[in-house]
Order: sequence, then structure tokens, then C-alpha cells
Amino acid sequence: MPISETTIETFVSPTEFLDVVLDVKKYPQFLPEVKEVQVLSSSDTALRARFVVAVSFAGMDIKTEYTIDYVIDRDALTVTWSLHASPDLTVNDGEWRLEETADGETVAHYRSEIVTSLPIAPEIQKAFADSQMPELMQKFQERAESL
Repeated sequence: MPISETTIETFVSPTEFLDVVLDVKKYPQFLPEVKEVQVLSSSDTALRARFVVAVSFAGMDIKTEYTIDYVIDRDALTVTWSLHASPDLTVNDGEWRLEETADGETVAHYRSEIVTSLPIAPEIQKAFADSQMPELMQKFQERAESL
């Protein structure tokens, strides 16, 4: 199963970065592949959201939707998620883990595992996920630092 991991440093506090991660309704404003987000339920410790995305993957233009369940731990500065439902994904699990630096900035650790039900080899799925990771992280960093 393709797992991708990366780490970035940002000039904002962990709380500010966490707020960007959790404001899923605004993802279409800075993640062009995210076309629509609907928050289905939300509390201080959990969130369920439905996403409509469009990506080019392995020579195919794919538009799909999926519903994600998030578990939020503000004290530990973590957000984990797992797939609730999707016609095209069999796995969409991951985690944001944030650490505060000595000067109050953030080191953000990101881990994601995505597996599609499309007839695409796992190696190609992982290569795609790995190739998208730097741009994704840059967009989250830019969003957090611009607010």
C-alpha cells in the first residue's frame, strides 16, 4: 500500500497551521484539485467531510468523490483521518502531526496512504502520490503563512 511521508517547517504557530488543516471548506481556494467540500458533521474532536476532486493520474483524468472521517487532538497537535466512503478509493488514511519549535514556529509532519480501486499498479500509485507531495505541502505552507 503506497504510503507517502514528508515534513515541512513554517513560520506560523502550530495552532495557526492546525486551523488551516481543519478549515477543509476553504481547500478549494488553495488546492486546485479540490473542486468542492461539504462538511457533514463537526465537533471539537471529530469532523466528517465529503470532497469532490479532479486529478490527472496515470494518463487519465479522474473526477471522484470521497468522504473522510477526521479525529482531532488539539492538545497533541494531531489530526488523523480515514476513508469513510468512496467509489474509487479503497484506502485514504493519514495524519498531520505538528511540533512547536523553540521560537514558536511549526514543524509539520504529514503521512498519507491512498489506494485506488482503479486498475493501476501500486508502484504507479505511490509514484503519483510522492510526486504530488511537495506541491501539496507548499500550498499548505503558503496558505498558513499568508493568513
